[in-house]
Amino acid sequence: MSVEHLFLREVFALMVKGSFVTTQDPARLAQWERQLGAYRLPIKVDSPRWQCLPGGDELCFDLDTARLHPLQLDRLALTVAAEMGLSHAEARRYLESGGTIPISARGCEVE
Repeated sequence: MSVEHLFLREVFALMVKGSFVTTQDPARLAQWERQLGAYRLPIKVDSPRWQCLPGGDELCFDLDTARLHPLQLDRLALTVAAEMGLSHAEARRYLESGGTIPISARGCEVE
């Protein structure tokens, strides 16, 4: 079995329980695939909540980081580190401790 196949099996095992969001927006899909290698993202709760974002208040889902594969978490930590001015290790700890990552609910569907 190839390393890639084993990685995909592990990712699938982590992502079979709970709800996900998907989108038909090609730009968002490309971003998700670039950042996490996924076309759907695990969420903590099926319904969005209001989140104060830099562009204003918006309905968002919370990414369920506990259901991400460790390599996906590492990739996400790179993005979080750059956006929040943290080191990679600090961003990784933030994510592992349940830090909130909002996903805009605009254009998303819950699976």
